[in-house]
Formats: sequence, structure tokens, C-alpha cells
Amino acid sequence: ATFERYRAVERKHGRIAMMAMLGTFVHNNKWTFDGYLSPSNNLKFSDIDSGIGGLFEVPPAGLLQILLLAGFVELTWWPASKLDGDYGVRLGKINNWEQEPAKEIRQKNAELNNGRAAMAGIAGIIVQEVLTGQNLYEQAASGHWSPFGDGQGFF
Repeated sequence: ATFERYRAVERKHGRIAMMAMLGTFVHNNKWTFDGYLSPSNNLKFSDIDSGIGGLFEVPPAGLLQILLLAGFVELTWWPASKLDGDYGVRLGKINNWEQEPAKEIRQKNAELNNGRAAMAGIAGIIVQEVLTGQNLYEQAASGHWSPFGDGQGFF
């Protein structure tokens, strides 16, 4: 039961990391929602910096709303006690696991591996942003691939 619990936690963290990577790519490309993030603070979505620093620009009430929503989803919709990770979300014939059991194993392994890659990727992006002070887009545009030494080039 312990291994199943660890696997379920790994799967959930992988899913969160995949969403974080998607958010990094979207936000670094300057795709934002129109309108206000916080009308009372006159703060627009476009005013939030891309990168990890943008997290600290969201008002505390907004961060609380995010945490409450995540907690609600965790406790009601996608409970941690459901260790198989199958929450009934199907994409038509793509997930016809009852007819093709081998496909289920392949897709679950692919999800685990993609999640692992995303966890490593988002951790690396955060470390690079903290070390260089540049988000992923700025680093790529300026050629700062290595945060060590002069920050120029790969080595």
C-alpha cells in the first residue's frame, strides 16, 4: 500500500509540474488574460511579471483563492485516497482501456515519465531564474544557457 501511495503522489506531482511547464511557456510568450487580476488594486494580468517573481506580485487574497480552489479539488474532485489516478476523465476512443488493456499500461507509463521530466524541468527553470534573474524566454533570447561563470554560451 505504501508503494501505491508513493506512486499516486508522484503521479499527482507530475500532473502539477506538467501544468506548471505549460504555464511557463504560455506566460513567457506574453500570453495573458485580458482584464484585471485584482480590480481593487488596479492590477491587470498583463502587469504580472513572467517567471517565479510573478508569484509574489499576486495579492495575498488571490493566492488564498488559488490555495482554496486547489484544496477543494484535492478533497472533492480528485481525492488523494483514489490511488489509481483514474478520475473518469476520458477522451473519446483515445482511452478505451477496457478494450485495449495494454494501452492503459503504456499511457500510464508515458504519463509518469512525462511527469518526471516536467518535475525536473520546472525545478531547473526555477533555479535558473533565481541564479540569472532572467526568465526562460529572456535567457534563450540572450544566449544565457549557463548560469555559471559569465552566463554566456553552454559552458
